[in-house]
Amino acid sequence: MKRYPSAAKADVHWARLAKKYKFESSVLLPAPKASKPMPAKGGSDDALLEAWWKKPDDLDRLRVLADSWAEQGDPRGEFVQLSLIAEPSPAQIAKRESLLKKLGGALVGPARPALREWELGPQGIVTRARCEADKLAEGIDAVSKLNPLLCLCVTSLKTRATAAALAKVSLSRIHFVSFTMGLIGSVGGSNVSDAALRAAAPAFRGVKNLALQARGYGNECFTPEGLLFLADHLEGIEYFALDYAHAAADQGKTALPPMREYVDVVTTHPAFRSLQAVLMEGADEAALRELPKVKTVIAYNVLDRFPRNAAALSALKTAVS
Repeated sequence: MKRYPSAAKADVHWARLAKKYKFESSVLLPAPKASKPMPAKGGSDDALLEAWWKKPDDLDRLRVLADSWAEQGDPRGEFVQLSLIAEPSPAQIAKRESLLKKLGGALVGPARPALREWELGPQGIVTRARCEADKLAEGIDAVSKLNPLLCLCVTSLKTRATAAALAKVSLSRIHFVSFTMGLIGSVGGSNVSDAALRAAAPAFRGVKNLALQARGYGNECFTPEGLLFLADHLEGIEYFALDYAHAAADQGKTALPPMREYVDVVTTHPAFRSLQAVLMEGADEAALRELPKVKTVIAYNVLDRFPRNAAALSALKTAVS
């Protein structure tokens, strides 16, 4: 039997279930079993997901969603329920570990086929993940429902076909979109060429937290011109990081433009006027501070160069270097 910390909490949950299943009597009829854990598109949990998205730190909203999953037979339900217990008993801890070992990828939900790598956080949901760009384009609906604070590492945005497919979807529901190393696992970042960035640019409209990589040669990485084109498609971006590493021209490979040219794009294009935090290692810090809303600039080598979750991003915005 589910226990609530107060009668008020129980009443809130009961009222939500009553509205969802449209019952008036004092007896709640069992919800019908879903043929699949949670459809990638549509589904009865969309309203609960939207409520959670509006207040991602409200664990009560996640609890209601987990209860709904459990009622439908979705294995994520019980796992999240156990994960959200403030002071679990040894038996509850053992049960959670058993589910984690037994179910594995099933705890990710419908987004599992799109992900190469993932990390389940203490609340029982995916907090960080990695996927190839083509898989993201195919599974964007499911991936975007994983977590309102999801940090996602994207790789392999290389071919025209992949970039064109990605351009047809929106990444705006992904909390932090990163093409850089260090977000999850040991895999390095992913360079994106000018051509690929131009082709995929529409997908980035509305993305608030973005990290891009330009490490190596000009024919492998995007240039300031590519960043300028991308900026034409950005709206409301708050955090931008550029992982930049210059390599001299060699054997037919062109050198990257200097960092100052990338900084010029960031400091002059209107799309970046909404930035609140900037991380560009090796950049002119004084130039970046000319941005009107920037609270934090990190323009030198630091141990953890990119925010890994919402808490880290919040700290980055307030701890001025």
